[in-house]
This record gives sequence, C-alpha cells and structure tokens, in this order.
Amino acid sequence: MNWYEYEHAKKPTSRTITIGRLHEFVFNVPYGARDSLPPAKGTDVAAIEQFKTLGIEGITGIGARVKRTWIGRSAKMGMCEMHVEIIEPLAYS
Repeated sequence: MNWYEYEHAKKPTSRTITIGRLHEFVFNVPYGARDSLPPAKGTDVAAIEQFKTLGIEGITGIGARVKRTWIGRSAKMGMCEMHVEIIEPLAYS
C-alpha cells in the first residue's frame, strides 16, 4: 500500500502564494510504518489520481512537488498523522 492510499485524517488545506498554492494533506498511517512511508522532498504528485481529483495540476514540466513532510500524533489508537505539504506552481513570476 502506498502512502497516499491511507485514510485522510482531515480535509486538505490550501493557501495561495506568489507563484501558485501550498496544499497540506494529513493522512492516518499505522504507527509502525511511520518511518518508511513519507514521500521524498521533490516528489511530483501531480500524476497521482487522488491529488488530481482535488484539482492539483501544477505547471507543465514542473508538476506539483512535495515541499516537506512530518509525522504527528493521531487521536486514533495505533495510528499517527503524516502531514504532506505540496507546492503547486501555477505560473512563472
């Protein structure tokens, strides 16, 4: 199972920045898998269907890249929250 197939813990957030948008996704992942799952910085997620359905497209040739990830506590027993922040460029400045 891939990191993006786990249950969403919260509704994704988005904010506009100068050249595009920043999105934050929060996934519930098993505590034991917390170190092996986070996507690497710079991973292009624009082609992953789960993100495309939320409107993430990015700019052609650049895509939408993972800016950072971190692991937090979850209210669910045996789970933790994996936060994935994605930068989506929409134009050059």
